[in-house]
Amino acid sequence: NSPSDHWNLLSTMESQYDWVDPLGRQPPPEIQQIAKRDKKVLRYSDIMIQSISSTLCGAYVCLIGLGLCRGISLAEMYMSWFSWQPDHYKYNDALVNLSLAKLTHRKLQPFVDQDFLSSQLKKETEID
Repeated sequence: NSPSDHWNLLSTMESQYDWVDPLGRQPPPEIQQIAKRDKKVLRYSDIMIQSISSTLCGAYVCLIGLGLCRGISLAEMYMSWFSWQPDHYKYNDALVNLSLAKLTHRKLQPFVDQDFLSSQLKKETEID
């Protein structure tokens, strides 16, 4: 993304909506209107987890979106994944980069784990 671009996420998977802005900004009025129109609670955090100078907003929302898809609440991710210590932005950037690299880099985390798949298939096809 370019310096003028910024990624956000609106998750509509559950009975409520989750707004993610790694800079901790509240949802814009049009997003609030959508939630109101759909009669959904709109949850978001005003906690800044990304530095204003970081260009990793896309990585942050992808990782958080994956967490939401896996059933991890926004609150749980913010409280357990990210650091609140002084100069925590460097830690958070590293966490996001390493987490996504593990998920997407074939050498670190293959998309299909053949050993696991073979062992599971063997278990499922065994006859009692």
